[in-house]
Amino acid sequence: MKALYLLMAWLPALSVSANTILPLEQGLTLAEIRHQGVTQTIAVLEDNGENIKGINLGSLFNRALSTRSLSPIELYNALGYDKIVQHLTTASKENIKDYPYQQLLSPAGTHSLHYAVGLNYAEHAAEVNQQDKPFTFLKAVKATREEAVSYAPNRLLDYEVEICARPLNSISQALNTTTQPLNSITQPKMKEASFGYFLCGDFTDRARLLNELDLNNLQSGKGFSNAKSSPTYFPTGPYMVIPKNNRQFLADLELSLWLNGQLRQQSNTRHMIWSTERIIEDIFLAQKTGRDTYSENEPDWLPNGQLEPSASILTGTPEGVIMKAPSLWYKIQHGLKYVITGAFLTSDVSIKKYVVNAYIEDLFKEGHFLQEGDQLTLKADWLGTINLTVE
Repeated sequence: MKALYLLMAWLPALSVSANTILPLEQGLTLAEIRHQGVTQTIAVLEDNGENIKGINLGSLFNRALSTRSLSPIELYNALGYDKIVQHLTTASKENIKDYPYQQLLSPAGTHSLHYAVGLNYAEHAAEVNQQDKPFTFLKAVKATREEAVSYAPNRLLDYEVEICARPLNSISQALNTTTQPLNSITQPKMKEASFGYFLCGDFTDRARLLNELDLNNLQSGKGFSNAKSSPTYFPTGPYMVIPKNNRQFLADLELSLWLNGQLRQQSNTRHMIWSTERIIEDIFLAQKTGRDTYSENEPDWLPNGQLEPSASILTGTPEGVIMKAPSLWYKIQHGLKYVITGAFLTSDVSIKKYVVNAYIEDLFKEGHFLQEGDQLTLKADWLGTINLTVE
């Protein structure tokens, strides 16, 4: 590793906005660019917040890799950690190039079928007044990098910072339906599963979510996919980290979000309720039991019967989102109004729906949700930064 440390010493000092890169002995940090129509993988050595310094692995290996479109996952699977590190540690400083953030592609790839989990941090569940266990839903939209988040006056736009996990290989599941009931499914084959991790955002139109929500069964996931799958609602960080030890890496990552310079979300992945393996188990259970996706874009959880490397898993957000549940007094007040005004006689909505409709109207009046011109910064240990504008 001595040669690598000499290379790192050659690099300029990190700026105030710099992001720390995971040491090579703990894992690889890989970015993706497109040059002359060819996808290239960059081993990231430094990130100053505006540019990365790294080594083009296709060029480094002096082979046809430099003229083939290989994603970071495909290249990693073809070469392996040890071989990549061996070449990096013997590279010269002439191999190190600058790559601006604008050139970096999303580590989530180009597909539009992804998975997310709600209520996976206890404090977040508490702030939205839910004591249910986590649940999964589809995030059916293509990822972006730092493209502006779309604003519309008829939406209640909310933010969430998350850690995304992307499987390095397809994950299948052995089913034994002859000896097990339908709701007791053999767990996915997770023993050899490995993941790449990256920073991501999960944006939501809370008005649509509240309008489509199943008020009697939040865990059905109804409303979540559609409210979270608009274009630009899935921004992603600048690169992916493939750690040597998945569990150890994900067990202690700090993630945070700033809105217009004010810290709004800050927590640690140690507070996650469901592990990545448990999330995947629920995805397979949803497919097997025929659980509705409630997605206008995707009718199936696993179209090919397995979890593909093209899909990413959003592992949940901590507390600090804009959305807060209505207070008990608010519910009582508007519930009484529903009765006293005779709305129950003239309306075909339930008392719960009546209160929710009133709450949506009041949320629009308050104007607390994201507005045009708002600036957001999302950050996580080892995974870089996302800077966003609402437009």
